[in-house]
Amino acid sequence: MTAKRALVVDDSKSARAFLTRLLEEQAMQVHEAETAEQAIEYLTQHRPDVIFMDHLMPGMDGFQAVQAIKGNPRTATIPILMYTSQEGELYLGQARALGAVGVLPKSVAPVDVRAVLQQLLLAEPEAATVAAQPEVLDAAVAAAAAAPPEPVAPLVERRRGPAVDVLLRDELATLRRHLDEQLELTTQRLQAEMRSALREAQPPAIEMHSAQRGTPWPWIAALAAGLVAVVLGTLWWQVNAQQQLLRAELADARATIGEMTARVMAAPTPAVQAAPDAAAEAEAARSLVLPVPFGEVPLAGSRVEKLRDYVTVLIAEHARGTVEVRRYAGRFCLSGSSEGYHPAEAATPYIKCDLMADAGDPALGNGSAESVAFANLLTELRRQAGASIRIDVQEGASENTSAAYPDIGGTPPRIPTAGEWNAAAAANNRVEIRWQPAT
Repeated sequence: MTAKRALVVDDSKSARAFLTRLLEEQAMQVHEAETAEQAIEYLTQHRPDVIFMDHLMPGMDGFQAVQAIKGNPRTATIPILMYTSQEGELYLGQARALGAVGVLPKSVAPVDVRAVLQQLLLAEPEAATVAAQPEVLDAAVAAAAAAPPEPVAPLVERRRGPAVDVLLRDELATLRRHLDEQLELTTQRLQAEMRSALREAQPPAIEMHSAQRGTPWPWIAALAAGLVAVVLGTLWWQVNAQQQLLRAELADARATIGEMTARVMAAPTPAVQAAPDAAAEAEAARSLVLPVPFGEVPLAGSRVEKLRDYVTVLIAEHARGTVEVRRYAGRFCLSGSSEGYHPAEAATPYIKCDLMADAGDPALGNGSAESVAFANLLTELRRQAGASIRIDVQEGASENTSAAYPDIGGTPPRIPTAGEWNAAAAANNRVEIRWQPAT
C-alpha cells in the first residue's frame, strides 16, 4: 500500500523535527516547509494527504495560508490541522471558521497523533495490530467475554473527532440539499402529470353524421369527460394548496423557534427567583441597569449620582436589606498597539482584531474600576444607613451577559464583523444595582 504523505509547515526546525518523527512512526511520508510561501509553492506540484500548519511565521501567517489553500479548488479538500501553541475555544472557532479541521498543540503526545490520523482515515486502527498477534487477540476476546457490555453511545462519542464532525456536517448539508431538490422535482412531476391528465380528459371532437345526430351517447361521453376533468382539477388544486400550507407552517415554525432561541440567549439570568406577586414586581422595579461607555471608569460620573439617589430613597423608607452593586465588563474587538487601543472599525472582520479585551483590562490603561467620588459616596452612605442597609460592591460573573455575542464558525463558515461584536460588548459593559430586602 502506498504510504500516506504529510506536509509539516513550521519556521522552527526543532518543532518540524519533533512532529516529523511522530508522523514517521505512523508510517507517514513527511515533507517539510519553513514558511507558508514555501508550502503553497510545494502544493503547486504535490498533493499531500494532510497538512500540519504553524500559526506564527515570518511573512504569511498560518491563518492566511489556510485561507489561500482553501481558496484554491485544487487544494481545498486537503485536511489542515493547526500545529501551534495557541489554544482556547476562541482560537479553535477561528481556525474551524477558516477551514481547518482542528488544532494540535506543540506538546502533542504520540497517541494523540495516531488518534488524529485514524480520524482522518490516514492510519490503520489498533485492531489490525491485535489481529496480527494471536495470543493478544485471545486475551482481548477473553477480557471482552468477562466484562459487561459497554453502551454503544459512549464508544461512538470516543471515535468522533474534529475531522469526523466536519465530515458529518458536510454530509448533513448535502443530504438536506438533496431532499429539497427531490421535493421540488416530485412537485414538478406531479403538476406535469395533472396537466397531462386534464388535457387527455378533454372530450374529442365529434363529427355529427346525419345518421348519428339523434343519438345521445356523444353527449353522455362529453359530460363524463367533463366530470373527470373537474374531479382531477379539484384534486390538483387540493394537493397544491396543501403543499403551500405546509410550507407556510414550516416557515412559521422555523421563525418561531429562531425568535424563542434568540430571546432565551439574550435574556439575562435573574438575580432572584421570586413568586410573581406584587411584592416581587415592586422589588424588580428597584433594579437599575446603567450602561458604561467604552473607556470610562464604571463607578464614576452619572452612575455615582444614580447610586446616591437609589440609596437615599431606601434610607427615607427605613428599608432593611442589601444594595448589590455589580460591575460587568464587555469584551471588545480593538485596534491599535501598546501605545493605545480603540474599538475597531465596524467593517473589520472579527479575526483581524489586534486585541480582544474586557473594558477593564489593565492593558488598556484602566487603573481602577472606582472613582474617588464613588469611594467618598460609599463612605457617606454607609454612615447614613448604619446597620439597616448594607452596600455590597463586586465584579459580576462574566457569563452573565445582557446581550449574546455573535456566533463564530458553522457551515458555511461565518465570521462576524467588529461592529456586530462590539454592539454586544457595549450592551454587556454595564453596572447593575439591585435591592435584596432582609428576610
